[in-house]
Amino acid sequence: MLFDIIPENFFHPLTVPGKLVYWECICRLFAVTNRQLSFGVERDVLVDELQFYFDSAMAAQMPEEELEPGDGMILATVRIRQAA
Repeated sequence: MLFDIIPENFFHPLTVPGKLVYWECICRLFAVTNRQLSFGVERDVLVDELQFYFDSAMAAQMPEEELEPGDGMILATVRIRQAA
């Protein structure tokens, strides 16, 4: 069964108001890992990808979350820590 392998709350971020942001982050991180060797991806590469996403004008906004220019690095690091 799937939940014998992954935690029951694994999909929780996709049920919250900011689910579009989480989904876009998952898609971006999957694309990065798909381009890498099977040995994994360094954390800095993932942070850089999410920072680029959050600093771009195309990034979906979390509800009630206002980002200042340059906040992408902070938000990228926070999101990766939350996922760990």
